Amino acid sequence: MEISKLSPLPDDVELPHDPGEDPQWQESIVLGWADPSQEIGGFIRIGHQPNLGLTRSCFGVTSRNGLNYSRTAEGLPLREADRSVDTFHADGFQSATFGVRSSRWRASDENVDLDIQVRDVHAPYDFWDLTGMRNETSRVMAANHLQAGGTFSGSVRIGDEPERAISGFTYRDHSWGPRHMDNPNADMSAAWWLVGSLGEDFSFGFGGGRMRSGLESLFGYIVKDGEVDTAVIEDASVLMAFDGLSNRGGTVVAVSEKFGRLTFEAEGYGNVWLELGQKHFEMAMPCTIRCGNRTGGGLIDTILNPRNGTDRPTFVASGRLDNGLYRSRAGLNHP
Repeated sequence: MEISKLSPLPDDVELPHDPGEDPQWQESIVLGWADPSQEIGGFIRIGHQPNLGLTRSCFGVTSRNGLNYSRTAEGLPLREADRSVDTFHADGFQSATFGVRSSRWRASDENVDLDIQVRDVHAPYDFWDLTGMRNETSRVMAANHLQAGGTFSGSVRIGDEPERAISGFTYRDHSWGPRHMDNPNADMSAAWWLVGSLGEDFSFGFGGGRMRSGLESLFGYIVKDGEVDTAVIEDASVLMAFDGLSNRGGTVVAVSEKFGRLTFEAEGYGNVWLELGQKHFEMAMPCTIRCGNRTGGGLIDTILNPRNGTDRPTFVASGRLDNGLYRSRAGLNHP
């Protein structure tokens, strides 16, 4: 399908879906948010496997200069209340409620209170159609996979710091269908993404990766001024900390027939880690993103496992491998 002729997905596509019969059927929602004015951001993932009765929950808030918080758990029991008409819950701790091109994301425990309202800057699009990657990987990795950029406003409290108002930029995805991460076409050796928005009229997604089967991908797309176009990546780099795992920043140079040659530069606040079945260790970094005279925010996200191992890392330079409050290493995330 020609990308300029893509139709946005219907408004009710965000609501929880009926699971199929495959035991590995899953539904997951992801949000990355960034407030460049205060250099604070976060990453949220709620994943349900109804046929196995399991839930995955990932939550993190990270900032350059203040407290950070991580709370992640796998293999939690899926409760009946975790899936309602318009809301996904996880861990008795966080939730996301969906409306028409809007969503409310909340989390609360003794260490954090987060309440943000997200407004999509465009209707959601199907990721596989955006990228032209509807192939064997899409079949085994969740055949339905939508994307949307946005803006947000709300509040956050971390630890004993006072509650503060926050606002900025978001990027999110929502997938459902069978996900067989042990399939060579879904089992990743390495992957990267730079996604985000630059305001009410501009969002983007770039990325690439290599599967165990040898299948490689490289993609780019831009939604701007009500139009959507693919983008060819001329150059892309991800800046790492000394551990070779923690993201620091990155640059993507991309060319679009509609929008020309654009350079996107990302500067991060710190990392949120998550595991997706032992081997797939993922680092998500909220960041400020600049393109020309525009400033916005989003995520750099990486998966790195070239050795095909199952051992969990014992150390990360940015972020935290266990749950709790922490402070960033002095100077790690500073220029």
